[in-house]
Amino acid sequence: MRKNLKLSITLAAASALCAGQAFAQSPNGGYLLQPRSVAQVDYGNDYSDYYADYYADDAEQKAAEAPSAADNNGGTAACDTCDDCGQSCGGSCGGRSCGGFFDPSRPGLFTVSGWVNGGATLNDHSVGNNPQQFINNGGQGSNFPVGFNDREQGQLNQLYLIIGRELDTSSRGWDIGGQIDLLYGSDARFTQALGLDDNIISDKESLEYKMAIPQLYGSLGVGDFTLIVGHFYTFHGYEVVPAPGNFFYSHAYTMQYGEPFTHTGALLNYQMTDNILIYNGLVRGWDNWNDNNGNWTYLGGISMQLGEDTSILATIISGNEDDAGANNRTLYTIVVQQAFGPFRYVVQHDNGWENNASAVQMGEDAEWYGLNQYLFFDYNELLALGARFEWFRDDDGARVGFGDTNYYQCTLGANVKPTGNAIIRPEVRWDWQDGGAASTNAYAQGTQRSQFTAAFDFIVTY
Repeated sequence: MRKNLKLSITLAAASALCAGQAFAQSPNGGYLLQPRSVAQVDYGNDYSDYYADYYADDAEQKAAEAPSAADNNGGTAACDTCDDCGQSCGGSCGGRSCGGFFDPSRPGLFTVSGWVNGGATLNDHSVGNNPQQFINNGGQGSNFPVGFNDREQGQLNQLYLIIGRELDTSSRGWDIGGQIDLLYGSDARFTQALGLDDNIISDKESLEYKMAIPQLYGSLGVGDFTLIVGHFYTFHGYEVVPAPGNFFYSHAYTMQYGEPFTHTGALLNYQMTDNILIYNGLVRGWDNWNDNNGNWTYLGGISMQLGEDTSILATIISGNEDDAGANNRTLYTIVVQQAFGPFRYVVQHDNGWENNASAVQMGEDAEWYGLNQYLFFDYNELLALGARFEWFRDDDGARVGFGDTNYYQCTLGANVKPTGNAIIRPEVRWDWQDGGAASTNAYAQGTQRSQFTAAFDFIVTY
């Protein structure tokens, strides 16, 4: 980025041409268009919140149809919530505790939700994807370096289960919660954490289909502060691991190669104002349960909502990642979203560096950076269209593994919602590379410098 300002400006113009061919959705301001910001870092909420705005457009109707307190109590005010106790019952609840975990008005302790996600991908090179090739290629599918849909065949990407208790301090002094996420499928091998779930299903049992525990944490909320302790998703970047949180089936290089997936440690969130959320934490590095060194890594950020149509997310992570605890790795991410009626534009910039980590020049530092752009358009309640253009620079070959290389991809897709709990996501995608040795080909298992894929998947939530 610092060395390629002119190139980044050129790429921004090129991305506008790509995005101009199709548009994408901002489903009623819902989950698909939020960065990992306020909604997605409120770990007390399960991932059903991501698609709640997309599906639950009848919330106001349900509220209007709900029976009133007078209807339930023969024309008298109810005395079964903290608000009712304070306002209608003279501050007394018959000895019951109002506020916090033991509040009698609190809903059930645990909720269960999840989804099933699967799809299929075709590659214009069609190099094949038999089991032996997959093993010989180190578990890399024929669409590599594209992931998570890296196989040129059908895949069960995510069989996802969430069990948790939502944290709610909106009207109470304090509350406790927690959550566990279980992921089975071909996506699980990309999201495993060292020492936690990396050997639940061994390579001998299955090289492609694994089990992961991407979240396992407890939470404590007091007023405007929330403390998360355990294992949880990162809030870096725009794209996320849970399928319902993304518009596209495939993922950006930035998300797969340039950012962490999960952290283990503690994160303190401070809701400074209604529109500003600040994060500060200490974690065990990138994608670790058991750290490979004894050093802690700083994780922090700020999320700002500037009016109804503009939001900004800025995050940073910095700490030692190698076994000896000597190599510092730092990454910052900035995500900006701007709505224009039914249109929404998203731009993301990442820049990461690590000392003594170059795969091109021994002993030199490594750096990676890039620019992602998205344009979304809501056509109607059943259909949305979208475009994504990405430039990802692996300046020293440390992230993707094909030397000093620029990676580009342009993706055009749609979201089709046939029912209230299902989405179909078709897409076409063109990937190509620039730079590196002429013989260093990234695509078609080392035989090509570009590839075209066509894919679709489905998501069914429960």
